[in-house]
Amino acid sequence: MEPPREHRAPLGKEREAAKAEEQQQSEELLSRTAAKRQKVVWEWQELRGFLEEQEQRLLSWLEERIYHSSQFSIIRKFAESAIHTILQIIYEDIEQNRPQDRPLGHST
Repeated sequence: MEPPREHRAPLGKEREAAKAEEQQQSEELLSRTAAKRQKVVWEWQELRGFLEEQEQRLLSWLEERIYHSSQFSIIRKFAESAIHTILQIIYEDIEQNRPQDRPLGHST
């Protein structure tokens, strides 16, 4: 048994109104979702830029440390070589000026 015609029209209008409201809510939700997505994308881009900048700073810092380290290494090797040469000269000088088998207490 079907409802009378006068009852069908309000049901159809109610359905249309419900569909229209549903459509509007769906569009609002899509709009908010798109806005949130844009915000997240922007934040990720900002973070990526920050991380790339930090990476460059770290690489520059490491390059500087490596450069100074290699300079220090060269200076250290030079200093070790110089010290070795100086010590060798001192030892040779001591050997040349050391009295040869003189008994203690005898001066000539």
